[in-house]
Amino acid sequence: MEWVKTADNTREWRGYRVVKYGDGTGSIYRAFTPQGAMLSVGAGPAQDHMARCEQHHANANEKGR
Repeated sequence: MEWVKTADNTREWRGYRVVKYGDGTGSIYRAFTPQGAMLSVGAGPAQDHMARCEQHHANANEKGR
C-alpha cells in the first residue's frame, strides 16, 4: 500500500498522516499515528517522516504477535 495525497499538504497511509506546514525552505513536517499521537516534527524531507510512520507500524505489529 502506498502513501496517498489527500490534501495539498497531507499524505496518508494506513491511518498515519504526514502534514506539511509552510511553503518552501521553511517547511515543517509533522507525522501522526492513526490515534492522533504525534510521532515526529521537524524539517523535511517528508520521506523521513513517512519512514518513521512505517517503522512505527512495523514495530506495533511485531509487539502484537
